[in-house]
Amino acid sequence: MNVSLRPTLKFLLPLALVFASLGVTPVHAALPVDLGDFVLEQTSESQKTESQLAESCLVDSIRTTDEEVIGLAILTLVGNEQLDCTVSVVASSTAGTDRGTVTNEQLGLNGAFAITCDYKQVTKTDYSIGFTGDEPFRSLIVYYKDFVASGMQTCSWVMNFTDSKKSSLIGSIESPIASATRFDEINKIFIVDVTVEGSVKVTGGSGLFAGVQGTAMLNQSGSLEFPSEIDLSAGFSSAQNVTPFANEATPPIIFSEMKLISNKGSAINFVSPSFSTPTKRVLGISSGAVQKVRLVSSPGARCTLSATVGKKTISLIPKAIVTKTGVVNTSFTAANIAKKFGLNKPSAYKNKTAKLSATCDVGRNKKNVTKTVSFTFADS
Repeated sequence: MNVSLRPTLKFLLPLALVFASLGVTPVHAALPVDLGDFVLEQTSESQKTESQLAESCLVDSIRTTDEEVIGLAILTLVGNEQLDCTVSVVASSTAGTDRGTVTNEQLGLNGAFAITCDYKQVTKTDYSIGFTGDEPFRSLIVYYKDFVASGMQTCSWVMNFTDSKKSSLIGSIESPIASATRFDEINKIFIVDVTVEGSVKVTGGSGLFAGVQGTAMLNQSGSLEFPSEIDLSAGFSSAQNVTPFANEATPPIIFSEMKLISNKGSAINFVSPSFSTPTKRVLGISSGAVQKVRLVSSPGARCTLSATVGKKTISLIPKAIVTKTGVVNTSFTAANIAKKFGLNKPSAYKNKTAKLSATCDVGRNKKNVTKTVSFTFADS
């Protein structure tokens, strides 16, 4: 789950990911109540991000994206006249896996982690364009007004340790992204405070963590800085010139208030269909790749998967075994599922709602637990 605070504000894996303040109700005598911090350092990143950029300006009270119209409007600005514009960037990615090392000093644990995320993020920069100075020495200036980032990501994660018990922890993450902009009057810069707050689920474990499940809160904060104005007199080439620059430091992610309990019925969670907003799941295309249904549960659990459109329910998978990384990766895309309901063209299923249900026999008693989510079909 990187927070590389770049112009498109990609939120994937952090350079330093911290599981903090973990607590456990007595499950194993070997585990203390306070488990300390799990610190994850990223060493590789395979997330592939696709970004779509759109620029529009208000010309003669009409918002337009026509580059020629915008260019002519800029050239014909007189005196203190300014042109109001907006740049929007939509960034998305699916099923990219990032890896790194994990340590816990209090428990004396070392190991490796992997995290696989689907995410979608939208950033919007409001600014105006105007000239200063007299001919022939006029300078083209961009005046920043506001910057907003929002988005959602869903991930599966696993930590594997090198202790004698070969312990592991497995789970999922759901986290929205939000921002707030403030102006520093002294330094004449805008500061964008970016916050990621979400929920973490521990769906299983092994070794020291055998037979547990749990929850935690994810907290992350960072900032972007950019000047109140930029002189573009050297040339105005594209909307990329008006996106803010970032601080170099990557803030850590904090997993706090984690509580582990005896695994009588381990959690199940869908990573894909992923969230396009904090309340809406979408299955379709992300980062140029077709999303496939993925879910997280306890390693070794046997799961079934079904889909419902309207009053009709169809079995997609009669039996699947959860891998040792706690994931069931399927081959089902939006188009695959739609075809089973006789919806053969994107125009027939796009924006239709459906449900996915997974039932897994989890926990020591192999108790059946069911998770159902609603989602919207997108093009695929």
